[in-house]
Amino acid sequence: MSDYGEVLKKLIRFTDMKMSAAADIAGYDISYISKWCNKSKLPAARVAGNVNRNLAKAFAGEIKNNGDLDAFCAEFSVSVRDEQLETYIYTMLKEAFKRSLSFNDSQVRKNVIHHARVLSNRRDIVDYMTHELPAMMLTSPEPVEALCTFDIISMLKNIPIEAEADPDVASPIRIRIGINTSELSGGDFLPLYGFINKYHYISFDFYDDSNFKNQNLIVVKDRAAVLCSVDSSGRITLAVVITDPEKVRDIYERAQSLFKINHLLIMATTAREMMQTGYRSNFYAYGDFQMFLARGCEFFLPPEMIEKIIVSAREQGFDEYMEKFFRKLIVTWDDIFSKERADFFILKSTIMKYIESGDLYFTDVMHKMSLEDRQAHIEHLLNICRRNDRLNFYVIDEEKIPYSQKLVNFSLFNNHKKLFLKNIKHFSTGLGPQFYSIINEGLISGITEYVESLKNSEAVAHYPAASLPEFMERYGGMVIKMLSLSELNDFWA
Repeated sequence: MSDYGEVLKKLIRFTDMKMSAAADIAGYDISYISKWCNKSKLPAARVAGNVNRNLAKAFAGEIKNNGDLDAFCAEFSVSVRDEQLETYIYTMLKEAFKRSLSFNDSQVRKNVIHHARVLSNRRDIVDYMTHELPAMMLTSPEPVEALCTFDIISMLKNIPIEAEADPDVASPIRIRIGINTSELSGGDFLPLYGFINKYHYISFDFYDDSNFKNQNLIVVKDRAAVLCSVDSSGRITLAVVITDPEKVRDIYERAQSLFKINHLLIMATTAREMMQTGYRSNFYAYGDFQMFLARGCEFFLPPEMIEKIIVSAREQGFDEYMEKFFRKLIVTWDDIFSKERADFFILKSTIMKYIESGDLYFTDVMHKMSLEDRQAHIEHLLNICRRNDRLNFYVIDEEKIPYSQKLVNFSLFNNHKKLFLKNIKHFSTGLGPQFYSIINEGLISGITEYVESLKNSEAVAHYPAASLPEFMERYGGMVIKMLSLSELNDFWA
C-alpha cells in the first residue's frame, strides 16, 4: 500500500465514507478527492499535512463508532490500540504521500531544469530575505531544518530588531546559526536577546562561527540554498538561489559538517531534556543568583501553596515524577533564598500585570493565583526579606529604555556557572524552544557582566531586601487596594 491514492481509496471504502463527506472534511471539491484516489493528482505539499490530519481524525472516528478496530487491523495487517488509531492512520497517509510525491518527482526530474536565481538588485535581495525565504519556512507542512553560516551579531548591526505580530507557523522550525565570539562585546547581548525574543517561535542553536570561513550560506533542508556575496559592512550584495533538489541536498550535507558539536554555544532544549540531564536540579546547588523575570515571580511562594500548583500541573498533563520535582523545588527555593545572595530584575509592567491578573509560571506550569494567594505570596516574600538581607530587587521602568515590551518573552536564570533562558511564550503557543541553555563559559561571563551593568541604568530602581518591609508599611494599603480591584474586575468580566 505505497501509493497515496490507493491508501486513501481503501480507507474511504473501508469506512464506507461518501466521497462528498471526505471532500468536506478535506476542505476541497469532490473532483479533487476523485483525482487523488485515481492517482492523477496529489494534494499540494503545503496543505497535505492538514488534509491528512483531518482525514485521519474522521476515518478513526468512523472506525471507533462502528466498532471496526479489529476488522481494520486485519484489513491493513497491523496491530494498533484504540488510542493509537488516529495517529497510525495519519502516519500511513503521510508516508504514502511522501512516497507518491517522491515517485512523481523522479518521473519528471529528467524533464525539469532548475535554473538558479541571481539576485543582484538590493530591493530583490531584501524582498527575498525578508519575505520569500521566511514564507517558505513558515508555511512548510513538515518540520523545517536550516543552516546559516552568517555571524548573527554582524547581521543584527544591519537589521534593527522591531516588534511585530506573531505569524502563523505551520510546523516546527529549527535553525543552526553562527556567532563570531572573537568580536563579541557587552553591547551585543541586548540585540541578541531581542532577536530570540522576536523569533520566539523558532528554535535556534548558536555555534562559534570560527569554522565557517566566510561561507555565507543559508540552506533550508530539501528546499533551497542561498549563496551570498557580502561586502565589508556585512551587507549582502549578491545572492544566488538554488532549488535543484540534488544540489540543495549536497550543499546542505557539506554545510552541516561545519557545525561541530564542540563549537555549540547556545542550545535550544526542552524541559524533559533539562530534567533528564539533572541540569535544573543541579542549578540551585550554587549560590549568588542573577534572575531576570519576564512574567510574574515564581519565587518566594509559601511552601503550602504547592498543593494548588500541583492541581494546575495535573490539569496540564504533568506526571507524578514532575510533581515530586515541583514539591522538592519549592522547598529548595524557600531554603536557598532565605540565606543565599540573589539579584532579581523585573519590569515594572510585569509587577503590575501580576497584581492585576495573578498569572504565574511556576517552572513549566501555568497557574493563576487568587487574591488570597497573591497576598500570601507578598507576605512570604516580606518574611524572607526580613531574614535575608542579601536579596536585592531591581525594577526596570521600560518607559525609560528604547526597547519594546513585546520583545521580552524569555526569563533569565544565572548562577554564574550555569545560565539558561525560559521561553514564556511557549506556554501559550507551544512553538519554539522551551529553554535556551548557554553552555559556553565566555558567554555566561559576558551576559553576567551585562546584566550587572543594568544596575547603573537610570531606568532601574534598586530595592534592597531590608527596604521592602518598610516600603509595604508605607504603600501596602495601595497594593492591597489594587489587588482587590483586580478581583472585582475578574468578577464583572
